[in-house]
Amino acid sequence: MTALKNSNFSVYLLATVITAFGSLLSSIAILLLVYQWTTSGLILSFFELASVSPPIALGMLAGQYLQGKDSRKVWLTMALISGFFELFVVLFFNIYSLFLLNLVVSTNSIFVMVSKGALLPKIVKPEELGWANNTIFLSYLVIGAISPFIAAYFLSLSPLFPFLVDLATYFLEALAVYFISAPAAIEEKGEEKKQGFLSGLRGSFSALRRDAKIVLYALLFANMLMFLGGANKLLIVGYIHSYFPAHYYLYYGLRATLVAVGMMAIMIPITFKKIKIDKPYSMVLYSSIFLASFYLMMGILVNSLILFSSAVILGIGDGLISPQFQAILMEYTPPKILKPTLGLTTTVTKSAQLISIITAGVLMTFVDTKTIFFAFGIIVIFIFLFFLPTKKLEK
Repeated sequence: MTALKNSNFSVYLLATVITAFGSLLSSIAILLLVYQWTTSGLILSFFELASVSPPIALGMLAGQYLQGKDSRKVWLTMALISGFFELFVVLFFNIYSLFLLNLVVSTNSIFVMVSKGALLPKIVKPEELGWANNTIFLSYLVIGAISPFIAAYFLSLSPLFPFLVDLATYFLEALAVYFISAPAAIEEKGEEKKQGFLSGLRGSFSALRRDAKIVLYALLFANMLMFLGGANKLLIVGYIHSYFPAHYYLYYGLRATLVAVGMMAIMIPITFKKIKIDKPYSMVLYSSIFLASFYLMMGILVNSLILFSSAVILGIGDGLISPQFQAILMEYTPPKILKPTLGLTTTVTKSAQLISIITAGVLMTFVDTKTIFFAFGIIVIFIFLFFLPTKKLEK
C-alpha cells in the first residue's frame, strides 16, 4: 500500500488508468461500428489484423531498440502521436481513418508496454513491486468492467463520442507522464549483448526443450485456446447483431462488462491470497473446462440468460488461465533466457490471434455462429484431454 504514497507511482497509475479507459472506449466503438456499417466478418477481421500484426513484427525487436532509451520520454512521445492520430479520426471520420487509427495505436502500444515495464522498477521499491503490479492489473479489470457499457451508451448518443473521449485521455496521459520525475525514468545503457530476432527465438526454443518442457507445453496449450479466443471476439459481435439487433450496443456492453466481472470475481481472491494455487499448470488445464462450457452454452441456446451467464463463465476461465500461464513462465523458465522467452511468447500468441482472426472472418461468412460456437466447445474438450497427461511434468 505504501507504493501509493510514492508520487511517481501514483502518477504512473493515473496515466495507466486514463489511457486504458480511453483506449477501451475507442476499440469497442471501432468493433461495433465497423460491423454495423458493413455486417461483414471478413472486413471486421481486417481491422483486428491491424491490431495484431504490429506486435508480431515488432514484439521482440522493440525491447532491443529501446535499450538505453529514456522510458518516460518514449511513453510521452507515443501518447502524443496516438493523440494526434485520434484527432485525425475525429476530423476525418470514416472507416479508412478508423483502420489507420487501429494500426497506429497498436504499433505505439508495443513501445509503451516495453517502456512502462522498464520504468516501473525504477520508481517503485523492490518490496512494493508485486503489490504495484497487482494494483495495476486490478485497475485494468475495473476499467474493463465499466468501459464496454459506457462505450455502448456513448455510441447511442453519437458515433464520434467515444473517440472524442479517447482523444482527451491521450493528452491527459501525456501530461501525467510529463510529471513523473525525470531522474527516476532515465535508464542506463546495459552491458548485455543484443540478440537478433531469429537467434533469440532459436535460443529460447532450444533451451526450453532441454530444461523446461512444461513451458513449451503450456505455451502450445495456451495458444490453442488463444486461437479460439481470438475468433470468439469477432463471433460475439456477429452473434449479438444476428440474434439481438434491436439491442445491439446495449447487449454487447452488458455482456463485455459481465466478462470483466467474472474475471474480477476470481482474480481478487487470488491476488490477495484468499485462494492459493500451488500447481499453475494443472490450474490452466482444468480451467479450460470453463471455456468449453461457455462455447457449448452459446452453441445450444439463443437467449439473453445464456448470453449473460456464459459471459461470467468466460470471465472466470480467462481470469484463471492468463495469470497462471504467466506464473508458469516465471517459475519454470531458466532466468538466463526469460527475456527472449517472453518475446517468443508474444510472437507466438499474436500469431495465433492473427490466424484466428482470418479464420473467424471466413467462418462468419459461410457458417452460422451457433454452429461455430458449439464446434469450438468440442475442440476445447479434445485439447484438454490431449494435454492432460503432460501435467505429470509439474513439480
